Amino acid sequence: AMLKKAHAAYKPHNNPQKFPKNGPYVDPVGVDPTHGIVEGIVTAQVRKVGKLLQNLTQANEGEPELCDLSFPLRLQTACSGTDAPSIALGLITESLDKLVPSHSFSYTHEMSCEIEPFKQAYIGRNFPGVPLFPDITKLTAGDTVTDVYGRPQTLPDGNLFIAGTSCKDFSMLKTRDRQDIEDYGQSGQTFLAAVEFLEVKQPPVAIFENVDGAPWAKMQEYIRGRISLGERNNTKAIKDSSKPGDADRELKFSVNERGEYVAEVI
Repeated sequence: AMLKKAHAAYKPHNNPQKFPKNGPYVDPVGVDPTHGIVEGIVTAQVRKVGKLLQNLTQANEGEPELCDLSFPLRLQTACSGTDAPSIALGLITESLDKLVPSHSFSYTHEMSCEIEPFKQAYIGRNFPGVPLFPDITKLTAGDTVTDVYGRPQTLPDGNLFIAGTSCKDFSMLKTRDRQDIEDYGQSGQTFLAAVEFLEVKQPPVAIFENVDGAPWAKMQEYIRGRISLGERNNTKAIKDSSKPGDADRELKFSVNERGEYVAEVI
């Protein structure tokens, strides 16, 4: 009796929307997902920067030596997730097809790299034929790399590398035991592997994505291969409660045959 009374007194309050009794289902956000909202947003952005993209492709055709990018863009992604860069480039191309039919903007999706199995499945289904590798830390281990299907593959070349390396250890949401690059947690390992990829493959353009709280200044030093000694200090960019100490404790240099300082241990 008490249960029936409580059930009768309960009033749903988490969704005030009233659905029609004899009508089609109403989406909670009030819009039909087939209305092309994302495509509309991308098209609006392309309208703003379309002229720049057109000038870039024309400059590439006229004076390619002055351009960092060449067309078609040959996209390589690592820690790919759902491969948003490839989706975005596809939407940009579709928008340009409508707005500027004679444009020269084009791209190819050369490779992806993702360790999460369900994300691998998504990429495999939505980007069939694109080489898919499982572990960014093994991309530069040898002349060939084993893909997610167990086949040895040669890494394809590209001219645009986009990496969204792990952010878990860098994130400010992790209030305890945040880790720096040198602590070699998941964030440090994936970032250093991406830098290793840059060294080996040397793509003309690379884009790194991570959280705002990541040690960006230090990441730039690794990417550029240069350490600003005048700005170094004795504290780590990210404190690690389990490993107190300073960042430069193991910083060692040697002088090569050309008289240049070379960082041996960082």
